Amino acid sequence: IAYYADSGRNALFTVLASTGVWNRETAAAPDDVGKYSSLARRSDGRWSSAFYEEDDQNLILATRQGTASWSRETVDDSVGVGQYTSIGFDDSGVGYIAYYDRDNKHLLVAVQQPGGGWNRLIIDSAGSVGRYASLAFDSNGVAHIAYYDETDKDLKIAIESAAGGWTVDVIDADGDVGRYSSLAFGPDGAAHVSYEDQSNKDLKYATKTPAGSWVTRTIDAAGDVGEHTSVAVDAEGNAHIAYYDKTNTNLKYAIIAGDRLAPQ
Repeated sequence: IAYYADSGRNALFTVLASTGVWNRETAAAPDDVGKYSSLARRSDGRWSSAFYEEDDQNLILATRQGTASWSRETVDDSVGVGQYTSIGFDDSGVGYIAYYDRDNKHLLVAVQQPGGGWNRLIIDSAGSVGRYASLAFDSNGVAHIAYYDETDKDLKIAIESAAGGWTVDVIDADGDVGRYSSLAFGPDGAAHVSYEDQSNKDLKYATKTPAGSWVTRTIDAAGDVGEHTSVAVDAEGNAHIAYYDKTNTNLKYAIIAGDRLAPQ
């Protein structure tokens, strides 16, 4: 788990040891670092965390080199970038980081280059876009980014093409939808996205098979729910969603098994 410590204003990493005890490490300090952190594991087993540095307003990457030992590099030193990070590594070990340009209100992605360094691209600049970015790879290793379009109040997705460009599609445009988006792929190649319906204060879910179109549905409409969603897909293709119930100040959990919903 990668997260931000408000008391020390630093980036922390917690790992579950074989003894069942959680061990905490400092991934980056002493600057005000660690907000909007995301975590992914490299093909060589090392953990990397992308996050925002508040002081310089940059995008930073920290990589665990050993127990309690972390290296640190600046991925994008432009001012005002690095919020809403989402990091992942493709099958060949190439790193991708989706993130938000706060000053220009654009969705950006940084892609690791073979000789070192990062290639930074603007993915979407049509209005105020890119908050709540969530990056994942499909079964063919193609990068996808789900995110919120604040101008049009839509849930959108960007898909990398074979030539290195990106195409953008709208998943859901019914009301103010798309905040707190989380994207994952199942073993059958289907895409799954959980997100908040801000208009109705509901938890929503969208899915799409490789050959199909997007299908959206409301999962939970009991009170003010659906913030801070996180979706994962198991080996049988069932979607599992953790999310916040603001009305009751509870953490909730839902399982979507095909057309069946099993709230927990």
